[in-house]
Amino acid sequence: MQDDPLIGTLLGHFKVERVIAVGGMGVIYQATHSVIGRTAAIKVLSEKYSSDKNMIKRLHREARAVNQIGHPNIVDIFDFGQTPDRREYFVMEYLPGVSLAQMMERRGRLPWALVNPIMTQMLRYPDCSR
Repeated sequence: MQDDPLIGTLLGHFKVERVIAVGGMGVIYQATHSVIGRTAAIKVLSEKYSSDKNMIKRLHREARAVNQIGHPNIVDIFDFGQTPDRREYFVMEYLPGVSLAQMMERRGRLPWALVNPIMTQMLRYPDCSR
């Protein structure tokens, strides 16, 4: 994805630096705020979904739901916008590290000593299941 046209561009005040992940709905980029230097992740819908009003509504609902939960283990979403080619995006806090799927791929079945605290945190916040 080195030829990605968004690399090096500004989305709002954020300069897009690199691709973090590619998924079914679009691409997630790492970006830095041009004034204050804050690092963020930007989720950009694919062209296919950016023209789908229902998918755009889903993206907005996802952002609202995340912010309503207000859990310390859920990423904060703090801005929306459109790319120069009219694709929808939202800006969220950047959390470096590996996903649970990546961890399981590397380590296989996870030991209970690791799983237990994660599950305990999840079960303490029943609103997170919405």
